[in-house]
Amino acid sequence: MRKVLAKWMAVLTGLLVCTLAVLFALIQNPGHELAAVILSEKRTLPERDKEQPSRWTNDKIDLELGRTIYRILKCRTCHSIAGDGNRGNPLDGAGGRLTAREIHDWIVSPDDFDPDILKPDYSYLSQDHLNLLVNYIGSLK
Repeated sequence: MRKVLAKWMAVLTGLLVCTLAVLFALIQNPGHELAAVILSEKRTLPERDKEQPSRWTNDKIDLELGRTIYRILKCRTCHSIAGDGNRGNPLDGAGGRLTAREIHDWIVSPDDFDPDILKPDYSYLSQDHLNLLVNYIGSLK
C-alpha cells in the first residue's frame, strides 16, 4: 500500500512541477500576448517608415500602441514612468535626453553600452513594433 501511495505522490508531484513550469514560461514570455494585441490593432496602424523613426510623433494611436507594448513587455519591472515601476531606472525625460537611435540601440543591443547589463532579448519584435516602443519612450519629455 505504501509503494502505491509513494508512486501516486511522485506522479502528482511531477505533474504539478510540469504545470507550474508551463505557467511560469507563459507568464515570463510576453511574445504570444504581444503578437495577439498588435495583430488585433494592425488594422488601425497607418503606413509608416519601416526604418528607424527620425522624429517623434504625437499620434495618439501610435503612443497608445507603444504604451501597450511597454506594458506587455513588463518594462516596469526594471523601469519607471512617473513613479510607476522600478524607480531605479526611470524613463521620465528620456525623449529629451536621447535620440530615437539611442533609445532603439538601448532596447536592441544594450550590451554595446554596458556589457554587464541584464536585459531581456527583444529580437522577436518587428521593426514596426520596435518603432512604436521607441516613439512612446521618446514622447516622455
